[in-house]
Amino acid sequence: MELLRKTLILLFVLVLYTISSGFSMDICSNTILPGSKGDPGEVGDAGDEGRLGKTGAPGHTGLPGESGEKGDAGRTGKSGPAGERVILGVKETEQKVYLLVKEERKHSDAQLNCRLRGGALALADSKNISTLLGSYINEAGLTHVLVGTGGEPELLGNTTVLANRCTQVAPDGALSEAQCDAQKFYICEFSRN
Repeated sequence: MELLRKTLILLFVLVLYTISSGFSMDICSNTILPGSKGDPGEVGDAGDEGRLGKTGAPGHTGLPGESGEKGDAGRTGKSGPAGERVILGVKETEQKVYLLVKEERKHSDAQLNCRLRGGALALADSKNISTLLGSYINEAGLTHVLVGTGGEPELLGNTTVLANRCTQVAPDGALSEAQCDAQKFYICEFSRN
C-alpha cells in the first residue's frame, strides 16, 4: 500500500508538472503574434504651435550677390528664315564689281595682286565711283584705302613719263595722294563681262 501511495503521489506530481509547464509557456511567453489590421482611425486635431511661433511677414529684399561662374552653353535654337546670299566685301555697279582686300600692301604690290585675281586696282575716275568707294570704306570702318591712278602719261618738263604717283580714297570719297611705300588695304575692280 505504501508503494501504491508513493506511485500515486509521483503520478500526481507529474501531472501537475506537465499542466504547469504547459500554462507557463502560454502565459509567460514574450512572443506577440501579429493579428489582422484594423480600420484606420479618425484624423486628430491640429497640435499646438511649435517653439518658433507663427510665420512672420517677408523681410526686405537684400543686395544682389556676386555674379556666379559662366554656365555651359545651351542648346542651339531653330534656324531662322533663309536670307539672301551675300558675298561679304563686295560692291557692285552695272559695269563693275569692287572687292575690298583687307591685306595691307604697298601700292605696286596691290596692283599686282589685283591683276593676279583677274582685275585691276580700282579706278576712282568719276565722282560717283569715288563716292561709292568712300561709302564702302566707311561701312568697313576704315580711314583710307589704295586705289589706282589710271596710268595716264604725264608731261614732266620736256619728257613724257608715266607718273609715279599713288592715290588713296577716304570714307567721304575724297581722293588724295598716298605714299607709294606705305602699306594699306586696297580695292580691286573687276569687269562684269
